[in-house]
Amino acid sequence: MIKWLVCVFLFFSQLGHSATLLILGDSLSASYGIAEEQGWVNLLSNELPNHRIVNASISGDTTGGGFARLPLLLVDIKPDYVLIALGANDGLRGHPLPLIAKNITAMIELC
Repeated sequence: MIKWLVCVFLFFSQLGHSATLLILGDSLSASYGIAEEQGWVNLLSNELPNHRIVNASISGDTTGGGFARLPLLLVDIKPDYVLIALGANDGLRGHPLPLIAKNITAMIELC
């Protein structure tokens, strides 16, 4: 996880302009079970003060739920970038891999 966050940080810290990043995730991104200020999204936001980071994560969300919510989020937030951090709850619920892949692909195509 730390290597992944470093990559995200490095990408955004090198941009020559301010950007809006929409994070669409589950409990790991929603800071479930910990203080919000200790969650990775808040920590990233603190390190990137010149960028707008919108956390649209919902604890327990699945790729299907994210796909259903994404169109309105894109209209309302108008992000420059979208980080999709979903799939763990699909696995926990036994959703078939082709369905998970289909939902993630559909979200990418919407962006």
